[in-house]
Amino acid sequence: MLSLIIWCLSGGMAGWLFGVVMQRDAKRDELRNVVVGIAGALLGGFLFHWNIAPSLLSLGSVITAGAGAVALLATVTLFMQPSPH
Repeated sequence: MLSLIIWCLSGGMAGWLFGVVMQRDAKRDELRNVVVGIAGALLGGFLFHWNIAPSLLSLGSVITAGAGAVALLATVTLFMQPSPH
């Protein structure tokens, strides 16, 4: 249970930092970044646990959770951008 909380916190922080780095000001974008960051962190953390480390709470799983958050955020941001027409 503790690992899930840590993954969610790392994903939320990654989502918030992603928004700061990308210089997004809208509150809706901030909330979306945090939610997508949490989803990516959970996905990355579970994949790391399932494939590599049997321990749920390890530094590797937290780093992978953060990387999953950033990867999912980048993917969502790429598809959410308006077309260049």
